[in-house]
Amino acid sequence: YDAKAFRKIFPKKKINYEKEFHRLLHTFEYSKHIRDDSKYIDIDKIRGYDTIALRCHTGVGKTYTTAKLLKESNDKVFIITSLQTTSSEMVKAFVNAGYKRSEVGNYLDKELDVNKKVNICSLNSLPKHYKVVNELIKEGVNVFIDEFNSVTRYILSETLKDRNSAYRLMTELMMKAKKLIVSDAHLLDSCLCQVTKVRDMNNSIHYCNLRKNREGVDMIIHNYRDAEKVVLAHIEDYKEPTVICSDTRAVASKVSQILRDRGEENVKLFTRNDGNVKELINCDENFAEHYVVYSPKITFAMDLNIPYKKVFAIFMGKTLDAHSMIQQATRARNYESIEIAMPFYDSHVEELTLEEHKANEEANLKDHL
Repeated sequence: YDAKAFRKIFPKKKINYEKEFHRLLHTFEYSKHIRDDSKYIDIDKIRGYDTIALRCHTGVGKTYTTAKLLKESNDKVFIITSLQTTSSEMVKAFVNAGYKRSEVGNYLDKELDVNKKVNICSLNSLPKHYKVVNELIKEGVNVFIDEFNSVTRYILSETLKDRNSAYRLMTELMMKAKKLIVSDAHLLDSCLCQVTKVRDMNNSIHYCNLRKNREGVDMIIHNYRDAEKVVLAHIEDYKEPTVICSDTRAVASKVSQILRDRGEENVKLFTRNDGNVKELINCDENFAEHYVVYSPKITFAMDLNIPYKKVFAIFMGKTLDAHSMIQQATRARNYESIEIAMPFYDSHVEELTLEEHKANEEANLKDHL
């Protein structure tokens, strides 16, 4: 498809159609690209760069390696997260990498301080701490943005308060950072373009770790109308502690109630109104012998290494995209099988002609712009 689509949709709009078209197709630029399949990230391969993009699956040490790399310099660090749960896990990772707990400021504890070595803040709370942010920008700071796709998509969310201020502060941090590191399991070029726009990419690296850590795991997917009921019945019959996630609070609460009604007392429920995210810092210890049930309150930043025979997921298709579903369902790292309900799935495949595809593309493009 070419720039003619723009002329057809906006015949009277004064824009450079060719430039706009190529802007949308623009991909992430970098000076070096490494593809790797090692068990853990090799810190030597990413050392010495001013801008680093880490595209790595779970379990290869993105956060820990980043913390170790940043610890090598005496520069202060500012971390932007998308969720509260990410902030709690980030504290643990940086302490494990050698920082003292007193050196790490977490906005959840109201500890942001220009004198601390590390400050952690969610995108939503950046405007509240603008004084600290501006002081660190003037002083010079390294910036780390984990789950970068989610952070950049959050900018477009209607739930983000004071969106303009949050975006301005994040952009300024990225632009003026001594070292910028962004990471995600599935870094999208559309998100990485934000880096290209604000950074000098002459000393940059795109590190892609292709190792798959879920080989040998059995996956059972129920993709029909009654899938939710079927999997809920299986959960009710399952008598061992396990992990159950859902993309809706209502389903998570329903699962919790099913477990409690059959007499289970060790149930940890995490929804918008339930659960203490600080428990995630030592989740292996806190969740041992418990049923752990959570909504999108936990989508990232929990590494649960307790061994399970089976875990469950129920996705209604209303709140999370496919990438976030994968992230949420893999918070448990050590299980033999996973059973997933996807009642929103429609197995009927509609055949479209090329002209119909073009018409749909033009309609979607118009909505996007």
